Amino acid sequence: VASYIPPEYIPSLDEKMVAYGILSGSQSIKELNEAGFDLERRYGPFPAPLQRHICIMRLKLLAKSLGIRKILVQRQHVVLDWAIDEPSLKRLIAFLKDKRARTRFEVVEDEERVLIRGLGICSGDLQLAKLLQWLDIFGKSAVDFLAGTAPTVDVGVDLVERLSAISASEHEVVNEQTEKSP
Repeated sequence: VASYIPPEYIPSLDEKMVAYGILSGSQSIKELNEAGFDLERRYGPFPAPLQRHICIMRLKLLAKSLGIRKILVQRQHVVLDWAIDEPSLKRLIAFLKDKRARTRFEVVEDEERVLIRGLGICSGDLQLAKLLQWLDIFGKSAVDFLAGTAPTVDVGVDLVERLSAISASEHEVVNEQTEKSP
């Protein structure tokens, strides 16, 4: 997935390096959102590669907050390096509205991994959008379940929607294939 700040968006290399530093230094979704809003205010609407970059950073922050150490694509699957037991994962996936999505998750306990079957065949943008959506739901559900309080994780749904719409026409065929796969 191409994720970077294009030279047309921030022509100055020095300013671009400062922007990368501010974005990568974000320690929370709130800080990342603020950095993104500052960039958008200063330079205008995000081009697609920058939208992806910010969404990837969101994904990393969400994954870290859930204890996910790494996210990998292996063949047709996405693998989360995540030490979670099956009953806990089942509690989290129960919050997914899409029943088909619930069947994609499989715990591989002896390897401390969670397999998301079939997601690896999707385009990078679709993988990113789905992972952001699912991890956001897991984060909110875990907060609700464990603390009994209102969710505090905010993935920035407007950016996820914009990312998903970047090349929606490219994804039509992939979406149809994904819906047909188990």
